[in-house]
Amino acid sequence: MRSLVPIVILVVFPTSSAIAQVDPAERDALIALYNSTDGANWSNHGAWLGAVGTECGWWGVQCDGGHVAQLSLSSDNLNGALPPELGNLVHLVGMQLWSNQLNGSIPSVLGTMSNLERLYLSSNQLSGVIPPALGSSSSLSELDFSANQLSGAIPPELAGMSNLRSLDLSSNRLSVVSVRDHTVWLSWDAVSYQADPGGYSVFSAPTGSGVWTLRGQTEAKTILSYPVAGLDPGTSYDLAVASYTNPHADNLNLVDSDLGFDVMATTASTAAVPNRSSR
Repeated sequence: MRSLVPIVILVVFPTSSAIAQVDPAERDALIALYNSTDGANWSNHGAWLGAVGTECGWWGVQCDGGHVAQLSLSSDNLNGALPPELGNLVHLVGMQLWSNQLNGSIPSVLGTMSNLERLYLSSNQLSGVIPPALGSSSSLSELDFSANQLSGAIPPELAGMSNLRSLDLSSNRLSVVSVRDHTVWLSWDAVSYQADPGGYSVFSAPTGSGVWTLRGQTEAKTILSYPVAGLDPGTSYDLAVASYTNPHADNLNLVDSDLGFDVMATTASTAAVPNRSSR
């Protein structure tokens, strides 16, 4: 009688990183981010630049259905500019890149990413203006650009972001924080002289008229924003801020500075999206 010899069949299932090969354009976008932000010196860059088919196993990359869906590289020492190739991550839902050393401008192509819902770029060194193209996004619901070096007016196009639930633009050098039909919120950087008590005076004038009207004052130099209210809808205004220092032991006179900056804003015909920052 013949003895039976057991046969062991070994079935090897490929790992998720081996089978989750992303679209070549998505891989190129990830590599462009790595190269543009000094990826070799990231705090964590495990598996990055690995072979084709390993992209979903790269540090901070999460995939869904073979596409890059989440990019989470916060506090990872990214140093450099955001590349425009990020726009090729067309299936991206969330991008968390806060607390790095990102610089340069915010790529306008981010506004074309139809699936992007959450964009967190706070606590970096981004500069320039907020791209108006972001206003064309119907998917963005959470937007955080706080603690950067952004400047200029908030583009009115942001009012068209139908799904926007959270918008944080605090701690920037923005002059216009939000625009409504009767109110414009201003924000500014603190003056360097803080030794004696005082505050800021806020003025408005019809654009080009040079006829300034005092709209109000803050009670301290630490208050760096103010709502300019009582404006006419659909009207263009010049807006300016000047610091003042109250009389004190070394100077018994009230000291007013010259106007520190002069920006223009046009009130909305209807109420626009408010800034929901912590300020």
